[in-house]
Amino acid sequence: MVKSKFIGFDATIPLIEALKNGEINALIAQDPSRMGYQSIKTIVDYIRGKKISSMIDTGVYIVTRENLNDPEIKNLYSMSTGTE
Repeated sequence: MVKSKFIGFDATIPLIEALKNGEINALIAQDPSRMGYQSIKTIVDYIRGKKISSMIDTGVYIVTRENLNDPEIKNLYSMSTGTE
């Protein structure tokens, strides 16, 4: 029998709690700060007449119970949930 894994998307408070409690195995999280930066940069570049890519990678992270307290990961979910 194959054991299923449950993966969530984003770093909301309920999903972080479910990850901590072992109810889900991992989260796929975005970087809201980088998304905001790239959005503004792209708008400015467009206004200045620069060529804009049709695809802009703003990054993605795999969050697990093992890396939940890593500073880089903690920063991601503290920004999106307003928690530390």
